[in-house]
Amino acid sequence: MKPEVRLADQEHRDRAVNDLSESYIIEAAAGTGKTTVLVGRILNLIRRGEANLEEIVAITFTEKAAGELKVKLREELEKATLAASDSVQDHRLSKAISSLERMQVTTIHSFCASLLRERPVEAGLDPNFEVADELTASLLRTDVWDEWLAREMDTEDPSLRRAVLLGITTNQLEKLGQAMLNHRDVLHYLPSPDPKIEGSIDRFIKSLKEWMKELNRLKGQCKKPDEDRAFQKIEELNDQVVELESLPSEEEKEVFIFRKLSIGSTDRLGAQARWKTKEDLEEVRKVISQISEAVDEVKAGMADSVLTGLTKRLVNYVQSYEKAKQERNYLDFNDLLLYTRQLLKEHIEVRQYFRQRYKFLLVDEFQDTDPLQAEIVFFLSEMDKKTPALEWSDVKVSPKRLFLVGDPKQSIYRFRRADIEMYEDVKKGMGSERLLTISQNFRCAPSIVRVANKIFQELIQRSTYGDYQPDYVSLHFGRKQNTVPPQHGLVLLCPPEDRKFVFTDAEDQRTWESRCIASFIQKLVGEEKWQVWDESLQSMRPVGLRDVAILMRTYSSLEYLENALRSYDVDYRVVGGRYFYKRQEVEQLLAVLRAVDNPHDKVALIAALRSPFFGISDEEIFIFHEEGGELNYLKGAKGTPLEKPFFLLRELHEIRNQTSVAAVLHRFYLATRGLILFLLKPQGEQRVANLIKIGDVARALAERGTLSFRGFVRWLAERQEEEAEEEEPPTLERGDEFVKLMTIHRAKGLEFPVVILADLAHQGKKGRDFIVDRKGHRIAIKVGGQDDQFWTRNFEDLSKWEEIRGEAEERRLLYVAMTRARDFSVLPLYWVKDKNGEPQIPEMSFLKYLQDYFPRPGEVPFGQWKDDIMFYDTKKLELQIEGSSAFRSKLNPEMEGGEVSKGILTERIKWKNSKEELKKQAGKGRSITTATEEVKAAEEVEKDDEWLVSPVTRGEGAVFGKLVHQLFEKLDWSQPDLLEKMAEIEGKDLGATGSMIKRAGEMVREAINSAILQRVIKSSNYQKEVPFTYKNNGTIFEGVMDVVFKEGDGLVVLDFKTDFVKKDDLKSRIEHYKPQVRVYSDAIKTIFGKPPKEVILFFLHPMEPVSV
Repeated sequence: MKPEVRLADQEHRDRAVNDLSESYIIEAAAGTGKTTVLVGRILNLIRRGEANLEEIVAITFTEKAAGELKVKLREELEKATLAASDSVQDHRLSKAISSLERMQVTTIHSFCASLLRERPVEAGLDPNFEVADELTASLLRTDVWDEWLAREMDTEDPSLRRAVLLGITTNQLEKLGQAMLNHRDVLHYLPSPDPKIEGSIDRFIKSLKEWMKELNRLKGQCKKPDEDRAFQKIEELNDQVVELESLPSEEEKEVFIFRKLSIGSTDRLGAQARWKTKEDLEEVRKVISQISEAVDEVKAGMADSVLTGLTKRLVNYVQSYEKAKQERNYLDFNDLLLYTRQLLKEHIEVRQYFRQRYKFLLVDEFQDTDPLQAEIVFFLSEMDKKTPALEWSDVKVSPKRLFLVGDPKQSIYRFRRADIEMYEDVKKGMGSERLLTISQNFRCAPSIVRVANKIFQELIQRSTYGDYQPDYVSLHFGRKQNTVPPQHGLVLLCPPEDRKFVFTDAEDQRTWESRCIASFIQKLVGEEKWQVWDESLQSMRPVGLRDVAILMRTYSSLEYLENALRSYDVDYRVVGGRYFYKRQEVEQLLAVLRAVDNPHDKVALIAALRSPFFGISDEEIFIFHEEGGELNYLKGAKGTPLEKPFFLLRELHEIRNQTSVAAVLHRFYLATRGLILFLLKPQGEQRVANLIKIGDVARALAERGTLSFRGFVRWLAERQEEEAEEEEPPTLERGDEFVKLMTIHRAKGLEFPVVILADLAHQGKKGRDFIVDRKGHRIAIKVGGQDDQFWTRNFEDLSKWEEIRGEAEERRLLYVAMTRARDFSVLPLYWVKDKNGEPQIPEMSFLKYLQDYFPRPGEVPFGQWKDDIMFYDTKKLELQIEGSSAFRSKLNPEMEGGEVSKGILTERIKWKNSKEELKKQAGKGRSITTATEEVKAAEEVEKDDEWLVSPVTRGEGAVFGKLVHQLFEKLDWSQPDLLEKMAEIEGKDLGATGSMIKRAGEMVREAINSAILQRVIKSSNYQKEVPFTYKNNGTIFEGVMDVVFKEGDGLVVLDFKTDFVKKDDLKSRIEHYKPQVRVYSDAIKTIFGKPPKEVILFFLHPMEPVSV
């Protein structure tokens, strides 16, 4: 977008685009058009003949950004070609367009993969290595961990045994192991064991005895021992010392000290009036305090010793993971960086080769780069010299070669190893003369720019104690004035002063704030006259739902927002990955899968029964249990509402290890009509898409290796627990009217006309459990919760170091959030508890940072615009949602008041029946006649009595029949060698049992060798699974014929039948299928003009072909 006046940063923009003689690092503030600068520099490199596109590398943060950059580059190349000043320029630009797809516009990981494939020998790799995506890598990590842990437990490794005895769980062990995997390039920073720990327990016990000797002498000075807490504490300690001394082994003593020995608080221990002298009590308190300090010290030594020993052992797990990848020829994403860094660092000739191959490197979003990425970029940008640098920090960057674009104020990915201090080191290495700043903002309305500058020039300031926070660079408004709506700026949503509600806890706060947001959106798009600029229309238009984005620090408030938006009939979509496995329908499905896997998991069973898949109420479960029913689906529940659910769960349990997970899910969905039911719920399409995606994920995992049913259930549970990244499948089209909900991290790089920042009172994390200080070459570790923590001795110091940096990033995260809005930035303020009229604002919350810049509660000028801020009159909003309250009623109809219960139960039965009918109606497709529907028999679909499917899974049809038909369809009849393997694969997908699979293979092989199929094969002109559609007297007939083959001048139809029928009963079965035969005959006649020569029914159990 061209500005109306000269930009404040025009000089730096011009140098960035036009000065190709120098390398630069560009600090581009939010909304300043950095992509335009990047593309402009690439165009000039081409125009001036500095390089061909194949010699330029543009590295982006995501694949999506790479695609968008390539599209933008193509557009600008085409424009530049039309405006070329001479034939030389025209030739260069035209050549660039034709070679654009060969240019490296990609992520750092993809770029590294290409380097490694080109020089695999020097990298020590098989050139055919496969990049393991996150799904594959996570599955491999789980498998390797399970094998490693089992092996270590069998050998009773001392460090593992000690850790488990002292209270570290296997889940905590695994979490620590994964953290070490993620930081395997710096494991040499792990702390070493403290040599002073040797003999510390003996020294402690010896000192403890001395202290107890003194306390036992002093306790005689207590006048009222039965009433005094200090005396009682001495007796408690005596008992603990006796127990400690009775333990035979050093190991048992250590466990006792760490897990049982506790002093508790020594404050105000004992009362002066109960002791003979004040000095006696003070001495008792002093000694007990010394014991307490000694206990803390010896426990700290144990914790440190346990963790240092444990991490040393876990290095072996990291090595096992490396070995497993090598065996499979895998590289994960971290490997791509590690191997490339080592390749360029250790092989100078390879470094020189790639420097000649790629003349220019342009890197976007450099503030969020991994330290390994920075090393790779520097090695490839080194100045020509006789002695190349051995460390990246010694590299002298060549003129021209390197172009970095970033904004340290938007560095928010520390959890992905981004290191702003590394960024600052790079900036220093480049030199201050190479630093350019662009700050003209083309996104935000002028009022938003002014407020952002006012707030962040104070919140974001460089510290004198480290480079963990940059200087703030003020934004300058650069948008065209005619694109700015008449009304724009910050909008504050504060609780109305006359509110008739109180906030007692975080749940209340989020509930009412979410209702306020939903009601505001409803008013905004329905009644308010606010407008936004539409770039495609080149004009103003009213605000629509598609203009609104709700951003959150985390997904912790999402449930409340979704409930409120549904209640106010506001369409929305959740964008982003970390909540997918936490979605309600996914959690409910996981409960079902856990119950299927383990019949004795009553928690999972009850959750499964209560889920919408089965819809069993708490009352029904209670009555079943009270009447003597056992909550175990292996036992059955005949004549109760739990009968069918138990039947299905038992059936799925029996086949879970004989078929694929995807097939189990398919059968479950069909049997319960669960997808149809979820489709009828709010956001139904998205819920169904999420459930289907779980099946897709199961198939993808199965393709990557053997995965048991239990393994899948565990994998799914782990993804849910760690909030793994996974996108919801899209169900809405671009341009649809819906509000977008996403985290601030997900919104990075995006912009929206209206942005609402929800849950401002959410308290940010204070620290991490695995802390890496790269500059200080330190790692500190904590394992466990508040009551059972293990930590390395350096953890306390390093956690303070980490907390400062985490808090600095929180401020940058708020900056990113507030600069996503084009026209309106909406802040719901003060939806928190208050005490004596003062809001209770959590530390390290966005609200804590913002409160000083806005009026306090009680001073809010509702309904006014003031200093670029609109104080919205929230009294206009409908915050109370009408709805019926829950009720409770006596369960036993024979009790007093039982008539009410009878009425309620009758209504519930009616409701359940109507729900079932609704599910049936929703599951019906359009009315159409098929060949099988013409079969006038009790059962419309062919079934095999030998393999009857349970009545619960009636919608699945005959699994055996399907398997046989699929084998006939997919197998090459002239080469049946792979029949048994194919039967196993297809059978598992369908959910067939082992005996079914074996019988199906035998049946198909016998059929292929039969005279009738040999007749088909010899015809050499046959087609399998022939679909047809024709119309007769206004009725549409459609279906599929198993085989149609040409014989002489006519066509023959062959249809396979898997009915379990004896030869004596063939006559009645043939009569049964005559309507179907008639449809096939009519189809051939209608389509080809004459009837078939013959229609043959091939009954496979007796191996009898019958011409009808």
